Amino acid sequence: MTTPLKIVPAGGLELRLRVTDPEVLAELARRGEAEEREAFALAALRVGVLALKQAAGSLDERALRDAGRELVADVEAKLVEHRTKAASEMAGELRRYFDASTGSIPQLMDGLTRTGGQLDRLLRQHVGGEDASTLAQTLIRHVGSQSPLLQMLSPEQKSGLLARLQESLQAALQDQRAKLLGEFDMNRPESALARLVQRVGEGQGTLEKNFSETIGKLASEWSLDNEGSSIVRFKKELHSTIDDLSKRQLEFQQTVMKEFEGMRARRQVEAGTTRKGATFEEALGQLLQSEAARRGEVFQAVGAVPGAVKYSKKGDFLVEMGSDSIAPGETIAVEAKDDRSYGVKDILAEMEDVRKNRQAQVGIFVMGSGVAPEGMPRFQRHGMTLVVVWDPEDPATDLRVSAALEVARALLVRRARQDTNRTAGIADLDTALAQMERDLQGLEEIRRFATTIQTSSAKVLDEVTKLQTKVARQVLAVKEAVDTLRPAEGADPA
Repeated sequence: MTTPLKIVPAGGLELRLRVTDPEVLAELARRGEAEEREAFALAALRVGVLALKQAAGSLDERALRDAGRELVADVEAKLVEHRTKAASEMAGELRRYFDASTGSIPQLMDGLTRTGGQLDRLLRQHVGGEDASTLAQTLIRHVGSQSPLLQMLSPEQKSGLLARLQESLQAALQDQRAKLLGEFDMNRPESALARLVQRVGEGQGTLEKNFSETIGKLASEWSLDNEGSSIVRFKKELHSTIDDLSKRQLEFQQTVMKEFEGMRARRQVEAGTTRKGATFEEALGQLLQSEAARRGEVFQAVGAVPGAVKYSKKGDFLVEMGSDSIAPGETIAVEAKDDRSYGVKDILAEMEDVRKNRQAQVGIFVMGSGVAPEGMPRFQRHGMTLVVVWDPEDPATDLRVSAALEVARALLVRRARQDTNRTAGIADLDTALAQMERDLQGLEEIRRFATTIQTSSAKVLDEVTKLQTKVARQVLAVKEAVDTLRPAEGADPA
């Protein structure tokens, strides 16, 4: 077969072939168009050349890689086209169903839920207020005045449920009445009353014997003449406990008196000065002034001077930290109130205004003990505000004001350390503050307990004596009751 070759422009090769292979001819004959047939022949020729090259071991890797890249690029383009087309179709379908103005689902929901819609008509038909609704007709039919249920429950119906129930109850009551009366019939030996009388008679002798033995033991245990009795042991233990309690109370009082000795001394000095007979605010000012002088701090009475807020005179006193302090120049504002109308919320709101008006970092609210609400803690802290209850006539309460000043100074020191990034010791300071607050509250509890114990110890001994007398009377009464129950000699126990 002659195969002419012709080189064409652009590096191509024009090849004219005569095909005689039946299978190849059959495949070519299936392609009717000349271009399709030519493309198929070129593809088959390429596949055959590649197969021959592979068989010969000379497969062009670069051509294979390029063909793979083209294939991937074609697949990627097809995927992008399919994704774009699918997204567009999906958006169109979603708009067709869910668009607020034209969507079929919103229109369907509107048709169901609007007034006069299908759901509204269905509800009116079945559960509407009219008697013609399905629910109303069903209720009338089953529980209406003419329903079988009400006819059965009607007291006028002799064959009704109530009539039959009444007959059954009457029959049952008659039967129970007869049985109950039979149990109280003394003529029937098997009746409950007859058996009870028999058993009481049988057990009376045993009861008297056991009762006498028990009363004897009880009298022995509660007798003060018996050294081994319970009441004697109780009395000894009680005396020992009271003696120990009195000793500990005395030690506690001595300790507390030592703690209050300094304040009592100051109060005795102040009693001869202007503080005696002064008002609540003046007396507090004198106490604060002496505390500030003791620590080298500056005290100011500013109750009559407007502060930072225009026309506001809130805040009665200022205590300024001394130059030797860690927080020099920092101020503590003190407000004195002998007014029973203030609650905790009112106090906190008042102290916010006081600290703002006096430009103070910490505030102390001092309330008179005579106006403090019932149950209000005598010392408490809320953030940078401290609340104490103070009695100008009780030197012991001066400790609360002194403690409040110490806590306020500690808060200023902690704030100064935080502002200067001196964090060392802040945790210890916080712990000390919390412990001081707990100790002050505990001191109030102990003071109240000490007062109670002092008045209660005498009452305990008095109650013991009363209890002994009462028990002796009860023992005598029990003996007399036993004597009345014991039958006379020769009498029939029955």
